[in-house]
Amino acid sequence: MIIQISTGGPPAPVEEKLAPIRELRPDMASLNIRGTPEEIEYTANTMKELGVVPIIEAFNMEMIESANALIKRGLVEQPAHFELVFDLGTASEKTVLEEYDEMIRRVKAIFPGSIWSRNRGAHNQFALDIATLMLGGHIRVGLEDNLFLTPEQLARSSAEFVKRLKRLCVELNRKVATVEEAKALFRSYIE
Repeated sequence: MIIQISTGGPPAPVEEKLAPIRELRPDMASLNIRGTPEEIEYTANTMKELGVVPIIEAFNMEMIESANALIKRGLVEQPAHFELVFDLGTASEKTVLEEYDEMIRRVKAIFPGSIWSRNRGAHNQFALDIATLMLGGHIRVGLEDNLFLTPEQLARSSAEFVKRLKRLCVELNRKVATVEEAKALFRSYIE
């Protein structure tokens, strides 16, 4: 099992957001790029000291640019992990092509040599899953990211998303990583 927690959420003092990381020492945690430059730098340094892999959740190009600057300054080591987040709502009007274009734009902008994955995608999630796999990215799935297995069908559990993604990986000749392999990929950051 890989344990990942968030430093995002509602506004709170940075120490309050870091308390779970200090206490639980997860494998990974989101590096909130929406704070002040001082908070972001402090959080990145704290994660580095604790051996927690930072996950850069990039909701837009500005967040990617901010994260790239952290990498250039050595505050986030390579390979950095970018989590490209799409469509927080469930009723987006974006077409698959519009979201694909945005994904390509973000992938091209991330720091060279970084690992990237995608989550969410609302009604376009299935098509974006296929595109992500074909482009060499990774995918985070589960009920936190999407409640619908199809536009009309509520998922009963996160396992349904995992099973569908495993089937897609097999069909697209992408190896499904074991937990140990995934940990090794992400842990290469701090070792």
